[in-house]
Amino acid sequence: MRQVDQALATLRRLFEDIVGLVMYGLATVEAWLRAAMAPTGLPAQAQTVVLLLAVVVLAIVFLRVFGGVLRVLLAVFLVLLALHVVLPALPR
Repeated sequence: MRQVDQALATLRRLFEDIVGLVMYGLATVEAWLRAAMAPTGLPAQAQTVVLLLAVVVLAIVFLRVFGGVLRVLLAVFLVLLALHVVLPALPR
């Protein structure tokens, strides 16, 4: 049971790291775009629309890049979670 707990914790940390990487990338691009648009004189509403479009495009790109990995991690996590629930109930 201890190995299953460790595997679940490792997968959860890996998933959190990937999500953290994606959020860091989005925040970095957003800050760069804000700094690049500030001197152009665009109204705040136009900047917000541009940033929103950029975030949507980047989210789609990140999902495409990490999508397969996330699906595999989720599938393995669910299988291990099922084992974690079922194994203690089995007769010895």
